[in-house]
Amino acid sequence: WEYQMAHLSSRFRTAAVDLPGYGRSPAWRAPFGLDDVAAACWSLLDDEEAEPAAIVGCSVGAHVAMRMVRQRPSGSRCLVLSGTGHHPPGRPKASPARRRVAFETEGLAYRRTYFREVFSEAFRDTPTARWFEERCIERGAGDLPTILALLDALARPDEEGLHDGLLLPVLVIGGGADSSHQRSAGLVALLADAETVTLEGAGHACHIEQPWEYDRHLLDFIDRRAGPF
Repeated sequence: WEYQMAHLSSRFRTAAVDLPGYGRSPAWRAPFGLDDVAAACWSLLDDEEAEPAAIVGCSVGAHVAMRMVRQRPSGSRCLVLSGTGHHPPGRPKASPARRRVAFETEGLAYRRTYFREVFSEAFRDTPTARWFEERCIERGAGDLPTILALLDALARPDEEGLHDGLLLPVLVIGGGADSSHQRSAGLVALLADAETVTLEGAGHACHIEQPWEYDRHLLDFIDRRAGPF
Protein backbone atom coordinates (compact mmCIF):
# COMPACT_ATOMS: atom_id res chain seq x y z
CA TRP A 1 0.00 0.00 0.00
CA GLU A 2 2.99 2.35 -0.42
CA TYR A 3 1.34 4.40 -3.16
CA GLN A 4 -1.92 4.80 -1.27
CA MET A 5 -0.23 5.63 2.04
CA ALA A 6 1.82 8.35 0.36
CA HIS A 7 -1.12 9.78 -1.58
CA LEU A 8 -4.07 9.44 0.81
CA SER A 9 -2.17 10.65 3.87
CA SER A 10 -2.40 14.15 2.39
CA ARG A 11 -6.15 14.04 3.12
CA PHE A 12 -6.70 11.30 5.70
CA ARG A 13 -5.10 9.66 8.68
CA THR A 14 -3.94 6.32 7.24
CA ALA A 15 -2.84 2.98 8.67
CA ALA A 16 -1.57 -0.12 6.85
CA VAL A 17 -1.52 -3.49 8.60
CA ASP A 18 0.81 -6.45 8.07
CA LEU A 19 -1.45 -9.49 8.41
CA PRO A 20 -0.30 -12.45 10.56
CA GLY A 21 2.84 -14.14 9.28
CA TYR A 22 3.79 -11.42 6.82
CA GLY A 23 6.01 -8.38 7.13
CA ARG A 24 6.72 -7.27 10.70
CA SER A 25 3.61 -8.81 12.26
CA PRO A 26 4.35 -11.07 15.25
CA ALA A 27 4.06 -14.85 15.14
CA TRP A 28 0.64 -16.15 16.18
CA ARG A 29 0.84 -19.62 17.72
CA ALA A 30 -2.68 -20.01 19.13
CA PRO A 31 -5.33 -21.31 16.70
CA PHE A 32 -7.12 -18.42 15.00
CA GLY A 33 -9.67 -17.58 12.34
CA LEU A 34 -10.36 -14.55 10.19
CA ASP A 35 -12.66 -13.09 12.85
CA ASP A 36 -9.69 -13.10 15.24
CA VAL A 37 -7.57 -11.26 12.67
CA ALA A 38 -10.35 -8.70 12.21
CA ALA A 39 -10.53 -8.14 15.97
CA ALA A 40 -6.75 -7.63 16.06
CA CYS A 41 -7.05 -4.99 13.32
CA TRP A 42 -9.70 -3.17 15.37
CA SER A 43 -7.34 -3.29 18.34
CA LEU A 44 -4.77 -1.39 16.27
CA LEU A 45 -7.31 1.22 15.25
CA ASP A 46 -8.44 1.53 18.87
CA ASP A 47 -4.85 2.24 19.90
CA GLU A 48 -4.71 4.97 17.26
CA GLU A 49 -8.22 6.28 18.11
CA ALA A 50 -8.95 6.03 14.37
CA GLU A 51 -12.71 5.51 14.21
CA PRO A 52 -14.95 5.69 12.24
CA ALA A 53 -12.82 4.52 9.35
CA ALA A 54 -12.95 3.67 5.67
CA ILE A 55 -11.99 -0.02 5.72
CA VAL A 56 -9.95 -1.12 2.69
CA GLY A 57 -8.71 -4.64 1.94
CA CYS A 58 -7.21 -6.65 -0.90
CA SER A 59 -7.25 -10.45 -1.21
CA VAL A 60 -6.94 -11.95 2.30
CA GLY A 61 -7.35 -8.40 3.57
CA ALA A 62 -10.72 -8.14 1.79
CA HIS A 63 -12.02 -11.13 3.77
CA VAL A 64 -10.70 -9.59 6.98
CA ALA A 65 -12.21 -6.20 6.09
CA MET A 66 -15.69 -7.68 5.65
CA ARG A 67 -15.44 -9.26 9.08
CA MET A 68 -14.25 -6.00 10.59
CA VAL A 69 -17.43 -4.30 9.38
CA ARG A 70 -19.58 -7.13 10.73
CA GLN A 71 -17.92 -6.82 14.12
CA ARG A 72 -18.25 -3.07 14.42
CA PRO A 73 -20.56 -1.51 11.83
CA SER A 74 -20.70 1.78 13.74
CA GLY A 75 -16.92 2.12 13.37
CA SER A 76 -16.97 1.71 9.61
CA ARG A 77 -17.86 4.56 7.25
CA CYS A 78 -17.48 2.56 4.03
CA LEU A 79 -15.83 -0.60 2.73
CA VAL A 80 -13.52 -1.03 -0.29
CA LEU A 81 -12.66 -4.54 -1.47
CA SER A 82 -10.17 -5.77 -4.09
CA GLY A 83 -8.91 -9.15 -5.20
CA THR A 84 -12.04 -11.00 -4.15
CA GLY A 85 -15.38 -12.25 -5.37
CA HIS A 86 -18.24 -14.48 -4.37
CA HIS A 87 -17.45 -17.81 -2.70
CA PRO A 88 -20.45 -20.12 -2.24
CA PRO A 89 -21.11 -20.73 1.47
CA GLY A 90 -20.09 -24.14 2.73
CA ARG A 91 -17.55 -24.74 -0.02
CA PRO A 92 -13.80 -24.72 0.85
CA LYS A 93 -11.66 -22.27 -1.13
CA ALA A 94 -9.21 -24.01 -3.44
CA SER A 95 -6.63 -21.25 -3.94
CA PRO A 96 -5.55 -20.87 -0.28
CA ALA A 97 -5.29 -24.64 0.06
CA ARG A 98 -3.06 -24.80 -3.02
CA ARG A 99 -0.83 -22.01 -1.72
CA ARG A 100 -0.57 -23.77 1.64
CA VAL A 101 0.83 -26.88 -0.06
CA ALA A 102 3.36 -24.70 -1.91
CA PHE A 103 4.48 -22.98 1.31
CA GLU A 104 4.81 -26.34 3.05
CA THR A 105 6.90 -27.68 0.18
CA GLU A 106 9.11 -24.66 -0.55
CA GLY A 107 9.05 -22.78 2.75
CA LEU A 108 9.35 -19.01 2.80
CA ALA A 109 11.14 -19.10 -0.56
CA TYR A 110 7.67 -19.51 -2.09
CA ARG A 111 6.96 -15.87 -1.25
CA ARG A 112 8.68 -14.77 -4.45
CA THR A 113 6.49 -16.99 -6.62
CA TYR A 114 3.42 -15.99 -4.62
CA PHE A 115 4.19 -12.31 -5.00
CA ARG A 116 4.67 -12.52 -8.76
CA GLU A 117 1.29 -14.21 -9.10
CA VAL A 118 -0.54 -11.19 -7.68
CA PHE A 119 0.50 -9.19 -10.75
CA SER A 120 -0.76 -9.44 -14.31
CA GLU A 121 1.49 -11.22 -16.80
CA ALA A 122 2.24 -7.93 -18.52
CA PHE A 123 3.36 -6.21 -15.31
CA ARG A 124 5.19 -8.85 -13.29
CA ASP A 125 8.54 -8.57 -15.10
CA THR A 126 8.73 -4.78 -15.10
CA PRO A 127 11.33 -2.98 -12.95
CA THR A 128 8.52 -1.61 -10.77
CA ALA A 129 7.15 -5.09 -10.06
CA ARG A 130 10.62 -6.40 -9.19
CA TRP A 131 11.17 -3.41 -6.90
CA PHE A 132 7.95 -4.17 -5.03
CA GLU A 133 8.92 -7.83 -4.77
CA GLU A 134 12.21 -6.92 -3.11
CA ARG A 135 10.48 -4.45 -0.80
CA CYS A 136 8.07 -7.11 0.42
CA ILE A 137 10.83 -9.66 0.97
CA GLU A 138 13.03 -7.22 2.89
CA ARG A 139 10.13 -5.93 5.03
CA GLY A 140 10.43 -8.89 7.37
CA ALA A 141 11.56 -12.48 7.59
CA GLY A 142 8.01 -13.80 7.85
CA ASP A 143 6.80 -16.65 10.01
CA LEU A 144 5.93 -19.82 8.14
CA PRO A 145 3.67 -21.49 10.76
CA THR A 146 1.61 -18.30 11.04
CA ILE A 147 1.31 -18.00 7.25
CA LEU A 148 0.10 -21.61 7.07
CA ALA A 149 -2.46 -20.94 9.81
CA LEU A 150 -3.70 -17.83 8.01
CA LEU A 151 -4.12 -19.79 4.77
CA ASP A 152 -6.01 -22.47 6.71
CA ALA A 153 -8.32 -19.78 8.07
CA LEU A 154 -8.87 -18.33 4.59
CA ALA A 155 -9.53 -21.75 3.03
CA ARG A 156 -12.41 -22.52 5.38
CA PRO A 157 -15.87 -22.20 3.80
CA ASP A 158 -17.66 -18.89 4.21
CA GLU A 159 -20.57 -19.11 6.59
CA GLU A 160 -24.16 -18.53 5.54
CA GLY A 161 -25.20 -14.90 5.93
CA LEU A 162 -21.63 -13.56 5.88
CA HIS A 163 -22.72 -10.52 3.87
CA ASP A 164 -26.08 -9.87 5.51
CA GLY A 165 -24.80 -7.25 7.96
CA LEU A 166 -22.78 -5.29 5.41
CA LEU A 167 -25.28 -2.46 5.02
CA LEU A 168 -22.83 0.40 4.47
CA PRO A 169 -21.62 1.60 1.02
CA VAL A 170 -19.22 -0.90 -0.58
CA LEU A 171 -16.91 -0.47 -3.56
CA VAL A 172 -15.54 -3.63 -5.20
CA ILE A 173 -12.62 -2.57 -7.37
CA GLY A 174 -10.43 -5.11 -9.14
CA GLY A 175 -8.21 -5.91 -12.05
CA GLY A 176 -9.64 -7.25 -15.29
CA ALA A 177 -6.79 -9.80 -15.45
CA ASP A 178 -7.55 -11.11 -11.95
CA SER A 179 -9.63 -14.30 -11.93
CA SER A 180 -11.04 -13.50 -8.49
CA HIS A 181 -12.47 -10.20 -9.77
CA GLN A 182 -14.38 -12.15 -12.39
CA ARG A 183 -16.53 -13.40 -9.49
CA SER A 184 -17.18 -9.86 -8.21
CA ALA A 185 -20.64 -9.60 -9.79
CA GLY A 186 -21.82 -12.41 -7.55
CA LEU A 187 -20.43 -10.62 -4.51
CA VAL A 188 -22.01 -7.29 -5.44
CA ALA A 189 -25.36 -9.01 -5.86
CA LEU A 190 -25.23 -10.16 -2.23
CA LEU A 191 -24.50 -6.70 -0.82
CA ALA A 192 -27.16 -4.17 0.11
CA ASP A 193 -25.37 -1.09 -1.28
CA ALA A 194 -22.48 -1.90 -3.59
CA GLU A 195 -20.90 -0.87 -6.84
CA THR A 196 -18.00 -2.29 -8.82
CA VAL A 197 -15.16 -0.96 -10.97
CA THR A 198 -12.80 -2.93 -13.21
CA LEU A 199 -9.26 -1.74 -13.96
CA GLU A 200 -8.66 -3.31 -17.34
CA GLY A 201 -5.36 -5.11 -17.70
CA ALA A 202 -4.49 -5.06 -13.99
CA GLY A 203 -3.99 -8.16 -11.91
CA HIS A 204 -4.82 -9.19 -8.34
CA ALA A 205 -2.86 -6.30 -6.78
CA CYS A 206 -4.51 -3.66 -8.94
CA HIS A 207 -3.73 -0.89 -6.42
CA ILE A 208 -0.02 -1.43 -7.16
CA GLU A 209 -0.28 -1.87 -10.92
CA GLN A 210 -2.55 1.11 -11.58
CA PRO A 211 -2.44 3.33 -8.47
CA TRP A 212 -3.56 6.43 -10.37
CA GLU A 213 -6.77 4.69 -11.47
CA TYR A 214 -7.29 2.86 -8.18
CA ASP A 215 -6.90 6.06 -6.15
CA ARG A 216 -9.16 8.02 -8.48
CA HIS A 217 -12.02 5.57 -8.04
CA LEU A 218 -11.38 5.17 -4.32
CA LEU A 219 -11.44 8.92 -3.62
CA ASP A 220 -14.50 9.46 -5.80
CA PHE A 221 -16.32 6.73 -3.88
CA ILE A 222 -15.34 8.13 -0.48
CA ASP A 223 -16.36 11.64 -1.48
CA ARG A 224 -19.72 10.49 -2.86
CA ARG A 225 -20.67 7.87 -0.31
CA ALA A 226 -18.74 8.19 2.95
CA GLY A 227 -19.16 11.87 3.73
CA PRO A 228 -16.53 14.11 5.35
CA PHE A 229 -14.05 12.55 7.75
